[in-house]
Amino acid sequence: STQGVSSAASDVYKRQAFMSIFYGVVITTAVMAILYFLLRQFNRGIVESVPFYITGAVLFLLLTIQFSLMMGAFDAKSYVDSIEIYVQQLVEGASGLVTAQESQEILDEITSQNHLIGLFFGTCNFSGNDISQLPAVMAETFRSNLNSYIWHRVGWAFFVIVVAVVIAIFARKRPISCNFDESFEDLGIY
Repeated sequence: STQGVSSAASDVYKRQAFMSIFYGVVITTAVMAILYFLLRQFNRGIVESVPFYITGAVLFLLLTIQFSLMMGAFDAKSYVDSIEIYVQQLVEGASGLVTAQESQEILDEITSQNHLIGLFFGTCNFSGNDISQLPAVMAETFRSNLNSYIWHRVGWAFFVIVVAVVIAIFARKRPISCNFDESFEDLGIY
């Protein structure tokens, strides 16, 4: 029975991970298409250079990682309300202050049911909180930390995009120019 629950949780976790990566690739592809269009409008020479394609490949990989992690955090965040209810059920009828060990045991119970949460929260210490307030305190902490994590992913994605655009602009293919007046003067033709 326990193995069946664990296997089901593992299957759900694998599906969540796959979907996070899938959506990360979809978002990255959309962002890359928009960047390509904007850079091409800015200067066609930018998108006709080898450094552009190399930078684009690296950017695609880095953005896929950032957006996949961000989608995983969004997915984890969608479970916080149900986790709050679950913790409420776990502590029902208990009273007193929570110890560090008790809060960790509750987190371990949560992560055994939802592996995705375990990726973001491995340890916790809610000691000193009234046990009746623990569900709300845990839920708010999870939400706050996941929001922060999501904003960090957005920040890193923006930073990587800016760096890639700067590299693409400075490494763009420039037309060869020559001053015909000087060339012909040297030949004595002008």
